[in-house]
Amino acid sequence: MDMISRFLAVVIITLTSHFAVAAETDAATLQLAADQALETGDIGAALEGYLGLVELQPENAEALELTANLAAELGLTELAIENWVKRVDLAVSRSNVDAAIQGNAQIALLFSIVPDWVNEKLAAASYYSDDQSDMVQAWQEMTAEAQAALEAGDAENALAAQEGALMVAIDSFGEEHWLTVSAHRDLGYLYRQLGMAAEAEEFYTIALVGADAILGEGHPSTLEINALIAELYSALGLEEESRLMMEMVAAGYESSLGAGHETSINARFSEVENQKSAGMYGAAMDSLMGLCATLELSHGAYHPDSVWCLESVASLNTTMGNYSDAESGYEQVIIRKSLSSTELDSSVLGVLSQVAEIYRISGQYQKSKDLLSGVIQTALQTGDVVASYTAKSYLGRVLNNEGDYEKAQLVMEEVLDLSLIHISEPTRLL
Repeated sequence: MDMISRFLAVVIITLTSHFAVAAETDAATLQLAADQALETGDIGAALEGYLGLVELQPENAEALELTANLAAELGLTELAIENWVKRVDLAVSRSNVDAAIQGNAQIALLFSIVPDWVNEKLAAASYYSDDQSDMVQAWQEMTAEAQAALEAGDAENALAAQEGALMVAIDSFGEEHWLTVSAHRDLGYLYRQLGMAAEAEEFYTIALVGADAILGEGHPSTLEINALIAELYSALGLEEESRLMMEMVAAGYESSLGAGHETSINARFSEVENQKSAGMYGAAMDSLMGLCATLELSHGAYHPDSVWCLESVASLNTTMGNYSDAESGYEQVIIRKSLSSTELDSSVLGVLSQVAEIYRISGQYQKSKDLLSGVIQTALQTGDVVASYTAKSYLGRVLNNEGDYEKAQLVMEEVLDLSLIHISEPTRLL
């Protein structure tokens, strides 16, 4: 190394050291200011300070948690989630499973929050005066009576009670009131339960018109009525109409609640299930891959919902015969579960059984048996009876494929016996 090179190296080392010291000084200053602001109750200033600290020290676990909690307290939900995701990623990198579980729980909680405007609109549409309290109580009693009669199999009294609740609502509150709209919806649902499709659609439609008028088409309660109509269409065999309506419902939830909200995610998954039921596996895979991308972006790669989505993709790949993709997908599921969860018994063992099933389907019988034997042994050692007889049921299939029918029968009989015991005495097995 010549003199100039050595000089430049010394300069770089000196500058790096200088900037590192400066960063530490800045971080200490921000930490002190943020802590003082928090002590005096100035949450906004504290949040600003901790945000700066996280920028300087992205691996500061305490600062990430404080930033997330303060953001949530101020109603800055997206910022809170963003920092909890960072906290989970940091926990995983440090093999801190408990911290990952805690962070994922906070992410799930934040994605379950309903925006204020949703409840405010519903409260305004449900308003009644003190003079109308008796009518509200009568409506509630009739609605409860209808439900009780339905559960008892008394269709006649169920209909009479729900029709009475509807008449009370119309007479007392008028057509454009949430109690009236929900009474129409509940009567439609009652007819649906009784198999009277035409009547169910009639009252669902009336409820939908009312909900559109008083809440708006994007309100979750309005979208819920649309989902009920979609379910009715599906039951009637109108799969295309049902599918299109469910797509509209899912898009509506995403628009009103956000793509990552638990209601939006559930709606998207229902859309996938409808596509699978219709045999549209390619479309289902596209939808599922989009859902997984949304979950990883919003919840992080190690959130249980993101991992569950990967598992669903692997399962669908198995159904479609894409065994190599399914196997690699299940491997990713196992890795992510092991890094972010302590519940490795049933969940991971169940995934391993699915991998063994892929080996069986692809004709790798010995490989399948070896894996299932390991799953069964581990399950028995940990006292996980359900996982053990699930694996044994898969083992029975392998033995049957190999032509060892006697062993296959013995294994399946054992599985059946265990299933009967589990049904009759679940507490003893737990």
